[in-house]
Amino acid sequence: MASTYGSKWRSYGGVLFDDAGRVLLRKPTNEFDGYVWTFAKGRLDGNSTPEETALREVREETGYTATILGAVPGEYPGGSSVTFYYIMSPDGAPQPFDSAETEEIRWSEYEEAVELIGQTRNVVGRQRDLAVLQAAYAEYRR
Repeated sequence: MASTYGSKWRSYGGVLFDDAGRVLLRKPTNEFDGYVWTFAKGRLDGNSTPEETALREVREETGYTATILGAVPGEYPGGSSVTFYYIMSPDGAPQPFDSAETEEIRWSEYEEAVELIGQTRNVVGRQRDLAVLQAAYAEYRR
């Protein structure tokens, strides 16, 4: 699978839901690129599959190992990438995450997640993450 999508990088990420239906958000270190709260995502690495990439990024950026439950419908363009997301559930307690990428993680109810993502100053990223949240939540509730 190609690592680019048109002129943009192809990225893969995860949206974790716990047993109570809360969603996991991460706060990028120093609010990188204007993101205050967002989801874990990243580019393909070597010969990794999209699923392996999404699981790796979730583990590195949130500390959680996870199980993929399904795909979030659609593709989500950002400033430099098009991201495809998977709905996931956590497997146990988190391990330490990469503090160079993430300074905090937080489980949130849907309405709180909308407010937290709404704090992001990167307009394209904020719109993408709100669309991802809405699509992931609708798919998870099915």
